[in-house]
Amino acid sequence: MTCSRRNLRLLISHRHSPRDYPTTSTIFLAHKLDDALQLFDEMLHRNPPPCIIEFNKLITPIVKMKHYTTSLNLYKKISLVGIPQDLYAMNISINCYSRLKQVNYSFALLATIFKLGHPPDSATYATLINGLVLADRVFEAVELFKKLIRNLQ
Repeated sequence: MTCSRRNLRLLISHRHSPRDYPTTSTIFLAHKLDDALQLFDEMLHRNPPPCIIEFNKLITPIVKMKHYTTSLNLYKKISLVGIPQDLYAMNISINCYSRLKQVNYSFALLATIFKLGHPPDSATYATLINGLVLADRVFEAVELFKKLIRNLQ
């Protein structure tokens, strides 16, 4: 699914009045989790739903507020309605699992990335290495880093 102009217009437009529903821009200004969750539910039930890029824009500030479990649950809901996740969304999920010291789930997502045919990027590997360090698995982080360096040569 790609982001169409119609989807972007729907995301930005106000349905009733500006104070009835928060918009993506007000979420970034307000930094209120409840407002973000309300907008998420509204976006999820639109027909057609916005593309993953718009959901990423909404979930990124939630991650920055350190609501990692909430962010992961939102991505699960997105998947359940059939919106495909892009590499950026998967990297956000890997980051959340890493911050929660659940690195095994991060590596499971890496396997999913490979399975879907997406080439992982430097952000993917940097997040995995950081997750290993956060989980006190420094030796594994160093080994992964060495392996990446060998593959670059």
